[in-house]
Amino acid sequence: QKVPLETSECSVQTFVRIRKKAIVILTAILLTVVLLGGAMAASFIAGHTEQFSGLVLLGAYSTADLSTSGTAVLSVYGSLDGVMNRQKYEKYKKNLPKDAEEYIIEGGCHAGFGMYGVQKGDGTPTVSSQEQIRMTAEYIVSMIRSVEDFERNLMP
Repeated sequence: QKVPLETSECSVQTFVRIRKKAIVILTAILLTVVLLGGAMAASFIAGHTEQFSGLVLLGAYSTADLSTSGTAVLSVYGSLDGVMNRQKYEKYKKNLPKDAEEYIIEGGCHAGFGMYGVQKGDGTPTVSSQEQIRMTAEYIVSMIRSVEDFERNLMP
């Protein structure tokens, strides 16, 4: 049975430690990552697809091929994100499943996914961090519900 997990940690090692402590509540494991953590997490998930129901990429991309993994993928980034490499994002989009969901937060920037301040090279947001986080949370909750509904319909 899969266990739930929500984390913004960029370290797969930290993720594994947290996962071992997770409590069984839902049927989905959801790993949420930002920027380079996205590539690391996607690579990890690619080798452990049976353990994961979903991956959320926040201002990040997958260098690993998840296109046929059956893993639900949500990708969210800000239109003013100056940290995420857009050329690599477009290049690696082919690694995502065809039904991956993508949302672009108009006026959002990379630092807007957290409360850790300005990041070098990032755009100047026209939306508050609180609003960007609220919108992102709505997208993630919607994804979790979709995954849960899908898995519930698979149960006899």
